[in-house]
Amino acid sequence: YDLSGFAIRNRAGEEIRIPSGVRIEPGTPLLVYVGSGTSTGVAVYGGRSTPLFNNDGDCAQLIRPSGSRMYRLSY
Repeated sequence: YDLSGFAIRNRAGEEIRIPSGVRIEPGTPLLVYVGSGTSTGVAVYGGRSTPLFNNDGDCAQLIRPSGSRMYRLSY
């Protein structure tokens, strides 16, 4: 599945954008790191210096390139 242009977004609207060329096969996890690094086909680095999600509750959303939400998980 081509995840180019998708984003992982928190409740406040902050996000990590998935770069072009990232593809995963069904059942294969994609590792998302908040800090700096070089994104690969199985890992995405957000380049942030602060956490994306709150420890006391938040939601993780998968946002399509069009801006619509594909999936949401609250905790």
